[in-house]
Amino acid sequence: MVAPEVAQLAAQLAELVARNAAGAVASRISAIRARKLDQEAMNELIELVNDLIADKNELIGVATAFEQELVAQRVSDSDISYITSELLPVVEQLVGLASDDTEAREALDAIKGLVTPETLTILQLVGFNFRRAIGEPLTTLVERLILSKIPTPDRAAELQALQLRQQTAYFEALLDPEVRQLLTQD
Repeated sequence: MVAPEVAQLAAQLAELVARNAAGAVASRISAIRARKLDQEAMNELIELVNDLIADKNELIGVATAFEQELVAQRVSDSDISYITSELLPVVEQLVGLASDDTEAREALDAIKGLVTPETLTILQLVGFNFRRAIGEPLTTLVERLILSKIPTPDRAAELQALQLRQQTAYFEALLDPEVRQLLTQD
């Protein structure tokens, strides 16, 4: 899937290329020459040159934006080393907090298989986007882990209902003379 920014840049580039195709420029020059009005022709040629310069500057801007998008997707060698040596132990600790979450453990195992210097370099060379493929799922995984540790209003209500049942069962048990005698024997 192409990022919206890249798709927008590609559309802008296609528009600029179509507008500045050699045929389009040649036809504008021919139309100007056909009129044979010296000052007016000169003014239109100046306008054409100014349009071409403006389009050239816009093309440079589009190319720069493309370059920034591509650089943003590239992971440097120092980033790769840092990720493999520092990030994985922290992620393992976070997943260790969710000892009952098999989905988190499976995701961690998949990430560990991908996050080696060799694999990162090879995948990147063939155009793999690590920030989207690993960064976003890892963000989601950590988010789920954190949210699973926070009691939600539904869980709080469920916990209150269980506590109420426990208290009710305790008081019902106290109504039984044998149970009351067992509890008061201390």
